[in-house]
Amino acid sequence: MHAAARNGHIEMVEFLIGAGADLDATPDGKTTPLHQASQRGKTHTIELLIQSGADVLEKDGHPSALHFAASEGYADAVKILLANGAYIEHKDSFALKPLDRAIMGGHISITELLLDAGADINSKILSHTPLLLARKWKRKVIIELLIQRGAIE
Repeated sequence: MHAAARNGHIEMVEFLIGAGADLDATPDGKTTPLHQASQRGKTHTIELLIQSGADVLEKDGHPSALHFAASEGYADAVKILLANGAYIEHKDSFALKPLDRAIMGGHISITELLLDAGADINSKILSHTPLLLARKWKRKVIIELLIQRGAIE
């Protein structure tokens, strides 16, 4: 299921769902098929998995599907996950949120999308705010965006 989801093989994902595959299986102990599809921006697969009952919420401190989509810059995947209840303030095992991952990746449109959806512009992660993180990663356009939106250091 993971390989099919990661590669967007929708017919295989449908077949495996019909055969009773576990939608939230984590054979590597970390990622589900939804994570795999989100990391590659496979929107049709993401929608199918969610409609079939895949859990969009992460519970154990690992990166969420939203982290993966934000890290890789897949706006449509981010929108789908948010529309289906993904928790925008979830911290991964490094205490990073999806907004932090978008900033680190230099994804301006994802940063804007997450801020528009209510991401905390001034949250502190290990003594770093999103603005300090953007400065650290030298993301000039994102620095300007955060300042315009009222970010503090």
